[in-house]
Amino acid sequence: MTNLLFLCSRNRLRSPTAERVFADWPGVETASASLSHRERA
Repeated sequence: MTNLLFLCSRNRLRSPTAERVFADWPGVETASASLSHRERA
């Protein structure tokens, strides 16, 4: 199993999109996260 973590500044668009794109790949587990300490609105 390969684990992929996608990061972007606020976890609003880029990293969640990448997480969804790769989520259906066989043998790949994905997650996304923010680099900011601010809460999501």
